[in-house]
Amino acid sequence: KELFKDPKRKSTDWRILVSMDETNQQKAIVSKSNGVIGIDINVDHYAVVDISRSKELNKAFKVKFGFTDNKKNSNSTVRKEDILKSVKQIIEYALENKKPIVIENLDFTRKRAMLAEDEVIFNSQSEKAAKKKNRILSSFAYSKVIEYIKQLAYRNGIAVYEVNPAFTSQLGFIKYAKKYGISRHMAADYVIGRRS
Repeated sequence: KELFKDPKRKSTDWRILVSMDETNQQKAIVSKSNGVIGIDINVDHYAVVDISRSKELNKAFKVKFGFTDNKKNSNSTVRKEDILKSVKQIIEYALENKKPIVIENLDFTRKRAMLAEDEVIFNSQSEKAAKKKNRILSSFAYSKVIEYIKQLAYRNGIAVYEVNPAFTSQLGFIKYAKKYGISRHMAADYVIGRRS
């Protein structure tokens, strides 16, 4: 604990800073023998897949986190709360199913390029819709999402594995989207989970 007078503030203002070490949580859910929970992070939602021990798809769903045009001017606190709330849903699901989490191992710059490439490959958007998506994407805090996933997973004893994201979108779309009747993002996520 530290009590000090801030030289930049009025003489009557005081701040108290408290820091503490986080207890090293032993991982309770590390084994992939029960299957995994895959997460593909997209512009306005996570694609989440539950994969069985035999690499079959148990369940696929999406979790939205509110990066819509209505919230594009929201402050960073509101955005962080939206991200945190949505990550908590995924962590709770992983805990209930006793499975570790798998995510892509890439930075925001590469993710943004992949999402843009996706749209060209699948040609599913008009120019106006693409511009709208780019506005949302420009404010998308990919690194913050990864940070929250790792932090909350750590606190709950869930292992997080990272895999190479190369060609997950293309493989998922070609091999699994139609087969399972899922979106291309969920199909890419299925490849991510299987790859682990």
